[in-house]
Amino acid sequence: MHNRFFRLGAAFLLPVMILTLFLFTISTANPARAGSNSLLIEAVLYDGLVSGDADEAVRLINLVSVPLNVTGFALSFVCSCRATLPTVAMIDAGEGIWLAKDGAAFAQQFGFLPDFELTDSSIDVPNLLGSWPGYANSGDEVMLHNASDSVIDCLIYEKDDTLACGAEWVGAAVEPYKVSTVFAEEGQILYRKRDAQTGLPVPD
Repeated sequence: MHNRFFRLGAAFLLPVMILTLFLFTISTANPARAGSNSLLIEAVLYDGLVSGDADEAVRLINLVSVPLNVTGFALSFVCSCRATLPTVAMIDAGEGIWLAKDGAAFAQQFGFLPDFELTDSSIDVPNLLGSWPGYANSGDEVMLHNASDSVIDCLIYEKDDTLACGAEWVGAAVEPYKVSTVFAEEGQILYRKRDAQTGLPVPD
């Protein structure tokens, strides 16, 4: 495998959202296989607006032209906890899915329900298995594991431990956009910057 850089940003997806730009690295392999650069972390809300950050969420995106079976794929940070996608979890070609800590809290901020939730707060949302990683507001890693538990994509924000993601990360940690007394990091969503014509992540 080898690495390449992608630029990411943040948008007004929640009330009082602030634009954020950042870089993070992905690994590349056979694009026809889920678990390589066909499936990536697209967006992360780590410092939510709901008490206790119950609205924490991560969005995954399928970059290939066929549906991907992501059963058994999981989110984590450097810990043994996993929020695992159940049987049978699919992502349509070119589409994304939101994984949330609490579906009701997520909907309160986003205006729609996530595709999966850990806390069973909505009968309309399938449940993730395991436990939610709980991303620290002061900095953490967001890791995506395949069904074999290998890390296939990773994001590091607000901390210097860039070795935690191994080969899935190169460069400095992502920092949210901050302007003292004007912008706060709370509620900011880190997301991959997209090409205006193709809608696909923009390589650096």
